[in-house]
Amino acid sequence: MLEETPRRIELKCLYASKDFSRVEKFLYSSELSFYEPYPSRFVNSIYFDTIDLTFLDESLGGTSTRNKWRCRWYGNLVDSQKTTFEIKKKYGHTSWKVLIKDRFEVNPLETDWENFILPKFPDGLNVFGLKCENFFPMSIVRYKRKYFVSANGKIRVTLDDDLQFFSQRNHCVPNVKISEGSDSSFVMELKLKPDDIHLVSFFSQSIRFTPMRFSKYCESQINRILS
Repeated sequence: MLEETPRRIELKCLYASKDFSRVEKFLYSSELSFYEPYPSRFVNSIYFDTIDLTFLDESLGGTSTRNKWRCRWYGNLVDSQKTTFEIKKKYGHTSWKVLIKDRFEVNPLETDWENFILPKFPDGLNVFGLKCENFFPMSIVRYKRKYFVSANGKIRVTLDDDLQFFSQRNHCVPNVKISEGSDSSFVMELKLKPDDIHLVSFFSQSIRFTPMRFSKYCESQINRILS
């Protein structure tokens, strides 16, 4: 069964790793009374793209309407477990997701993609009415995510650090061992309804939150393209 999430605005800002504790302290002591709804955890995502990197080009070019395809699971990178298949959609400044939950399973220690994600692609992904053979796993992105919610429930904040990129290009088997990391920065993301966009100024004034374009998938690919 497909599930569609509500539309919201997502704004990102990149900070130096040395500022992590400062940003955390700001959230804990903020007049908006942020709290952690659940413990931090590692997030693992497989990103898919066409052979000519259509999704990457759309993201780098800032196309107003674009998609990202990914499978996401949590915790240990190499544990077999249920995964959620997502199509993340963006239209202008708003984003939302189309989800399939608990229908797929990742088996990260498998040595071929046919068994890495089950059920196999031809039956599983055709639920979207798209030909899955046109899409390929391009990278696995892993990071540690910390969650915050304001007391009034209007703003969600995530802090993502310890980013690791496992390129799948030029690998004949799924790659969960060779990574390129980014330990000099972390990503802060605000998630809120369009009607609450005025609340962003609170962050801009307090911790110099300056929204910027940043894509973990793009980051995982750019160095491979340039090298």
